[in-house]
Amino acid sequence: MERSHAVAAEKVSKTFILHNLRSRIPALRDVSFALPFGECLAVSGPSGAGKSTLLRCLYGNCLASSGSILVSHLGGILDVALASPREILALRERTVSYVSQFLRVIPRVSALEIVSAPLAKSGLAPGEAREKAAALLARLNIPSRLFALPPMTFSGGERQRVNIARGLVREAPIILLDEPTASLDRANRRIAVDLIVEAKGRGAAVVGIFHDREVQEALADHVLELPAVPCAEG
Repeated sequence: MERSHAVAAEKVSKTFILHNLRSRIPALRDVSFALPFGECLAVSGPSGAGKSTLLRCLYGNCLASSGSILVSHLGGILDVALASPREILALRERTVSYVSQFLRVIPRVSALEIVSAPLAKSGLAPGEAREKAAALLARLNIPSRLFALPPMTFSGGERQRVNIARGLVREAPIILLDEPTASLDRANRRIAVDLIVEAKGRGAAVVGIFHDREVQEALADHVLELPAVPCAEG
């Protein structure tokens, strides 16, 4: 992998095996790309093509069945497909941030705590972490009266804005986005896009799934088109 690249995938495939049904479900087949720092790769393709599976493989949530996923991490190169659980945890704390389609958090934890947690883990003082988190929540139009409340009481759009804030607050070198603006109105979608553009401007590499064509055109430097994957194999 070239030093200028943040992440490079080489012939990545993923097959889910359902032992109880004696079935194999292909999800990805021979996916390759190389993404430099400061640029965005949009992952496109029909439903079921494996777009979210690819992001989960990049994040280490799914183990690739074959191929390599090389990530620039702490001055070296880590193959996520071969990494140990300890290495995956370090990768998430220091290098890769992930905004999924849905906010999954402990029910009673406040929005401010959720967003400031990645900063606290990286060593920022608690007060400074909360201050930075509050500023980002405010920019995403989350009212300050909601900061102390758990996001499970929020609307869908508010929850997703908290999700975006948590994913972007740490300024990670690599950002994975799975339909980050899907539940946002036009004004808040514009704010989210601006934040992602700013992340690219400071050198972050972004891999994202954007079903909104306008958002994709605003962010993507490259498009990776995934073909439909064959059905389950017996």
